[in-house]
Amino acid sequence: VYFNEDEAPFNDVRVRRAALMALDQEGMIKTAFLGQAKISGIAPPLSSWYLLPKDFPPELRKYLTYDPAAAKKLLAEAGYPSGVKTLLNYFPGYGSPYNEATEALALQLQQAGIDAQLKGWERGVYNNIKASGDYRGMLPTKTSGIENPLEYLLQFHSRLPVAQNTGHTKDPELDKLVDAFSVTLDEKKAEDLARQIQYRLLDQAHVLQPPGHFDYSIAQPSVKGFVK
Repeated sequence: VYFNEDEAPFNDVRVRRAALMALDQEGMIKTAFLGQAKISGIAPPLSSWYLLPKDFPPELRKYLTYDPAAAKKLLAEAGYPSGVKTLLNYFPGYGSPYNEATEALALQLQQAGIDAQLKGWERGVYNNIKASGDYRGMLPTKTSGIENPLEYLLQFHSRLPVAQNTGHTKDPELDKLVDAFSVTLDEKKAEDLARQIQYRLLDQAHVLQPPGHFDYSIAQPSVKGFVK
């Protein structure tokens, strides 16, 4: 789930952090995903390089901890003691369980003082919104199939067009880390840079990552060596 960081209220890191702390991953797994999902960090749990909440230092891990009271406090510090109103744009055609997860997220945000109004768009309009980056509030998208850490982490580089930099992220410190990550040939250095990038993503709350749901493929017992 991306924030439009060019506009209020999500141009304030405190509001973005509040949105992260409004996310109850365990509750969403039990309800929207019917138990068929797992906890995420700041990135989808698709690679061994992606960190889980337990892998972050305590001062950052708190932003991945469900705490609506702390979220409301952050909103007040940002100048929104009565909360904020925003849009949660989405594409209903993604179907289940994405729609249920989006609806659950809207409710969780509202309980933390972020009145996120659901706005469903048909595919053509939604694709145009994503390609142009012209949206208000928040924009959930699918990350299925993105298993290469570089492919995922590059999308937060300020030099990328908004069709790829969906959250309008402009973070010079993050740019330096992503630049180094994209050119290193040292696997251990790349893994360390991937960790630092995720630390920065969480510290600045550039993205909200719901749980990673399981994806199943059904095949006859005779099928061998299938890789998805």
